[in-house]
Amino acid sequence: MATFTAIQCKKQSASSMRGVIDYVKQEKKTRWGDAWLVTGSNCVPHSAFIEMQMTKERFRKTGGTQFYHFVQSFSTEDDITPQEVNAIGLEFAQRQFPGFEVVVATHVDTHHLHNHMVVNSVSYKDGHKLHHKRVVRTQDGQQVTIF
Repeated sequence: MATFTAIQCKKQSASSMRGVIDYVKQEKKTRWGDAWLVTGSNCVPHSAFIEMQMTKERFRKTGGTQFYHFVQSFSTEDDITPQEVNAIGLEFAQRQFPGFEVVVATHVDTHHLHNHMVVNSVSYKDGHKLHHKRVVRTQDGQQVTIF
C-alpha cells in the first residue's frame, strides 16, 4: 500500500522550485532501461518550470508559496513495476490536483519505488492558489494529505 507525504520546503522561490524539479527529474534516479519515468499532468516535463512560471506571471501571483512537493512511496512487497508506479502517480496527480501543473517522477534508485510530485501553487485554468491544509494519519498508519 502506498503512502503519500508532504515534503516541507521552507525556501519558496523560483530558484528553489527549479532546484526541486531538476532534482526529481535526474536521469540517474528516473531511468529504467529505455524508459525515462518522468511525466507531467497539465505540463510537459522538459519545460515544466517555464510553464509553471508563465502561469504565475499570467495571473500575477509570483509571490508566496511557489510549489508543493510530495512523495508517494510503495512497499517493497508491492508487486508493481516502475512503469505502473509512474502511471499510478500520474493518475493520482490528475485526480488530486485538477487544473494544476504537476511533474511526476518515479525514482528507481532506492530499495523501494516512489514518486515525487512537484505541484505548481497556481492553477493554470483560473489562477487560484492551492493551499495545503493538513496531513492526517489513517487508522492503518497511512498519511493522507487533505486539501
